[in-house]
Amino acid sequence: MEDTINTNTIFPLFDILYEKVKTKENFSSKEVKELADNLQKIHRIKDNEMIYNILFIIIRIYSLRYSDEKVFDIPYSGEKLNSNNDKTMHDIKFDIRNFPPKLQHILLEYTIMEMKKHSLS
Repeated sequence: MEDTINTNTIFPLFDILYEKVKTKENFSSKEVKELADNLQKIHRIKDNEMIYNILFIIIRIYSLRYSDEKVFDIPYSGEKLNSNNDKTMHDIKFDIRNFPPKLQHILLEYTIMEMKKHSLS
């Protein structure tokens, strides 16, 4: 079985977000706090499962395009928490400080979009 995947143009949202941040380099401590705060607020949104799925897809696509991650690896030192089927439990935990700055910017942009969509900004 092939352990690489062609990630070009399979998820247009990723490409849009990447274009917005492609010239950004460093991710400041203020931005880390903003992203963490946004994720906390998103956690309180009813039916937030789709948002978490999209966040994971963004992380996965970035890891496949811009690092040596394999398809079946959890990227950026993410940890599998449990295999429980409870839909309120998300089974992979990431430390955003392990993400490359460009990926952090992409995630921040996406969370800002979701905050606006849910009138949380």
